[in-house]
Amino acid sequence: MKNEVANFMEEKNYYELIGLPPDASNEEIDKAILKKIRIWQKRTNTPTLARRQEAERMIERLDEIKLILLDPEQRAKYDQKLQEIKRK
Repeated sequence: MKNEVANFMEEKNYYELIGLPPDASNEEIDKAILKKIRIWQKRTNTPTLARRQEAERMIERLDEIKLILLDPEQRAKYDQKLQEIKRK
């Protein structure tokens, strides 16, 4: 169970991935995500297949983060799940 918690926090802590605290505003979140997408977008044109695939995965993850954190209902559910995980 503890490994599951660590994996969730490592893989799914969206706030850490975008470098913002959980109480960040929607505007701050949107700006941070767009900044990260721009950075990763440049890497999609690298000559290395592995780097391109990594960049594509990260862009997909950032799109997922944007959908969840900018939707009030989804964000509330995500924050609640994050709090439950932290308590364990």
